[in-house]
Amino acid sequence: MSRRRCERGELHIGCIIGVIVLLVAVLVAIKAVPVMINVYNFQDEIVGIADRASTTRYRNKPKVMVEAIKAKAEELKIPVAPDNIKVEFTQKFVTIEVSYDLEIEFPGYTYVWHKEHKEERPVW
Repeated sequence: MSRRRCERGELHIGCIIGVIVLLVAVLVAIKAVPVMINVYNFQDEIVGIADRASTTRYRNKPKVMVEAIKAKAEELKIPVAPDNIKVEFTQKFVTIEVSYDLEIEFPGYTYVWHKEHKEERPVW
């Protein structure tokens, strides 16, 4: 009996592995990309607040800056505790430090992403 190469129902193992890898990549993208977009939007807001530190609204008012950061974190659903937001004014600079842990849940695994933002800008 001769062996036929194109038998009906035959499936190559490489194709199965490729589909599995593709499905895992799609799952990771679905779970991680929205979180990453929120983190980068939060980073942009921190940079904006640091840039506006010389304005009359924020000048030497770290509590107002902390409240603005907390409001943006709540809007983006980023778990930032008030203790993890540090705003420090010196004579020439303002420094903003924010740290938090994000949990990204995958089926059977929870990834904890520790993120720290630090911005330092001159104050005029």
